[in-house]
Amino acid sequence: PSSYWESYDRLVIATGAAPIKPPIPGADLPNVHSLRNLRDLDFIQHRLNGVEHVTVVGAGFIGCELAENLVRIGKRVTLLDFAPQVMAPLDREMSVPVAETLRAHGIDLQLSTALNSIELIDGSEQNLRVTVGPEPERSFDTGLVLMGIGVRPDNELAERAGLELGVRGTVRVNEHMQTSDEHIYAVGDVVQVDDFVPREHAHVPLAGPANRQGRIAADHIFGRQSTYRGTQGSSITRVFECTLACTGSAEKTLRRHGIPFEKVYVHPYSHVKHYPDAQAMCLKVLFCPESGRILGAQAVGGAGVDKRIDVMSTAIQGGMTVYDLEELEACYAPPFNSAKDPVNMAGFVAGGILRSVRRCTTALLACTHLLPVFVWIMLLWISYLRPPCVGKLPY
Repeated sequence: PSSYWESYDRLVIATGAAPIKPPIPGADLPNVHSLRNLRDLDFIQHRLNGVEHVTVVGAGFIGCELAENLVRIGKRVTLLDFAPQVMAPLDREMSVPVAETLRAHGIDLQLSTALNSIELIDGSEQNLRVTVGPEPERSFDTGLVLMGIGVRPDNELAERAGLELGVRGTVRVNEHMQTSDEHIYAVGDVVQVDDFVPREHAHVPLAGPANRQGRIAADHIFGRQSTYRGTQGSSITRVFECTLACTGSAEKTLRRHGIPFEKVYVHPYSHVKHYPDAQAMCLKVLFCPESGRILGAQAVGGAGVDKRIDVMSTAIQGGMTVYDLEELEACYAPPFNSAKDPVNMAGFVAGGILRSVRRCTTALLACTHLLPVFVWIMLLWISYLRPPCVGKLPY
């Protein structure tokens, strides 16, 4: 289509994010594709005709969901990721049940594995040879390669407009979603946000925050002083029968930023165990060792994971502590919950740890204050009141 000039009073850039394409030989072959929109999905479905084996590159949310659905339509699947774990937003130990679920359903999961090259065999688009590493390199044949290794901000328009860019090429905005040009706003997966817990600039492409940013930009354009508080990274997906969700900062994020934390794990059921269909989950909560303020939470399991992480997301947004979790009053009936909700249980364990640490610290300080008196008494005893055998060898 021909280009033309369009005037505006206010402009909103919402160009989103584009899939990352690795700079490797064969990445542009016809049967190598990524999934961004419904048009891509139609293309992939067409390309699947006659394909028996599919290689998915990237074991994140998109990659794992692709792998599951390919298995459900009868395809053999190899899932590759350069990282040592699936689902990078989770801490490594919380990702283990997801990896086990993928393998239990016949997916060839290869972690700590780099994609080195893709090449045609015999000139056929559906005959590809994938070479992976690190050393020693190995190869296998596949019919289709789907890329899901992440996204980058689609910032071409913003860059050509001369707008200031931030981390990873995101468009820098203020709390009203205004760019460096006050007449231009930017929202969604293209913008830089503040990570809610460490208050560091980040790129967090998620649908929920994108929708809020759109409302805030519209408010500000029409004179309402709405502000964006930051992104917590609340995420959820399901891989076969395994649900995983997270909100706030992960343990590895807190370590990277040097933020002190404590953590607890609880292993409750979705509702009372004696009622049919109760499903187990593991809930991890990270919190400040001084104030008890909640810093992050992750859960993996079956039913009820979404509900608990939504509660934890609300708690983080409200600046709540683990002591507040002890007092939360959740709805209870045997089909829906236990009398002590998993969030309550996490609060009880975390609060108990903090109270125990403070009691031990108080006792230690008391002993420290009494130490000079104790030393003085011992010296007095040795000098004046010692028994005859002190300092002598017995015969």
